[in-house]
Amino acid sequence: FDLTSSGSINLSPPRDIIVGAILTTTATGAHITLAADSDANSVGGVQILAAGQLVSADAVTVAGSDLFAVGGTESVQIDSDGAGIQISAGGNVIIQDGANAPVGAQTIVNGIVQTSGAGATTTISAEDDVLIGADGDVTGVSGTVTVTASTGTIDMSDGAILNAGSGTIDMTADGSITLAALQTTTEVQLTSTNGAIIDGGDTDVDITAATAALRAATGIGTDADALDTASSATTLTLATVTEAGDVAVTNSGDLVVGTVDGLSGSTITDAALNDSGNDNITLIASSPLTVNDAIVNNDGGNITLTATDDGGDDDDLTISDDVTATGGNGAIDLNAGTDLVINNDAIISTVGSGAITGDAVRSIELDNTVGTTTLQTVNGTITLVANNTAVAGDFHGIDMQGSRIESVDGAISLTGRGGN
Repeated sequence: FDLTSSGSINLSPPRDIIVGAILTTTATGAHITLAADSDANSVGGVQILAAGQLVSADAVTVAGSDLFAVGGTESVQIDSDGAGIQISAGGNVIIQDGANAPVGAQTIVNGIVQTSGAGATTTISAEDDVLIGADGDVTGVSGTVTVTASTGTIDMSDGAILNAGSGTIDMTADGSITLAALQTTTEVQLTSTNGAIIDGGDTDVDITAATAALRAATGIGTDADALDTASSATTLTLATVTEAGDVAVTNSGDLVVGTVDGLSGSTITDAALNDSGNDNITLIASSPLTVNDAIVNNDGGNITLTATDDGGDDDDLTISDDVTATGGNGAIDLNAGTDLVINNDAIISTVGSGAITGDAVRSIELDNTVGTTTLQTVNGTITLVANNTAVAGDFHGIDMQGSRIESVDGAISLTGRGGN
């Protein structure tokens, strides 16, 4: 039977809580709290069945250890009927593993969870994995959405959407984070301590935000399957770091490599000094692409930066800080759909036989500020090609002001055609 109360609803049995009806509170301050395993013996969890709903005028808290009625190790399991909202709250929502959850306990969100209160937060945590199913949409207005997998992974099935409105999205996992769709008008912060950040499917854009800080151990996207991103406003500002693996991001709209949440630029650290040469940084924007903080690949792999030609006249690749490929023979490839601009005394450098190539649909401009803007390699070639398709306009082919191009033992080729 359904239950409606103007006061709070608190359930705390020694074993499971199985909700197959509608529990509703109607007054401000009237919370719903479901806490299984009250005898603290690590047996007892919470399951919201497809027919069950929690509708609270204020906060909802759901916590469990290990569902006795369900095979596997689940602290909390929220099922879905494919249409209805399983948890609806006017205040904060907490879905978590309890203090006595066993090692390996998961939190599973297959149904819709939403908060409607301004500033109301959503917190989802698990002792091990957090699994968000294809129907497991999580929606907020302006509060932070936090998802934490203490010893496991965060896995969003293709089709799942986590929309924080104007709130921050903060995900932390010991293992990998697999993305379906993260949406906010502000910031996304992702940290995979010992894993990767992975594209989980193509139904939706992986990250839509104004800023994003991505931290991982074994990669952010891959050469074969980049993360898809988009700006929720006019520009996405991105910062990334990973110890190993690729950094591969394809953005729809303006992309700026900058500083977010104290993280600057885009780096493959390779602190282990593997120098595998297999880990690459590939950033693509449609378009333009602006580099305001340094991009460094220490693993010996390549760096590719592309502002695609989408038919407009603003598809510039502008580099205002250093771009460095070191640790092997990694190459740097720079591609501009309009102009390639390297300024602010930026140094574009490779080591070994790593080549530097740059091409622009219109012009290539190398401008200094107080020092010298430099393209340099050791034994690699340097090749710049500007306006190869004879685009008309008032611009130079290659324009060098206070800049230097140098190779110790490699060929240098400059080919430019002015617009006039």
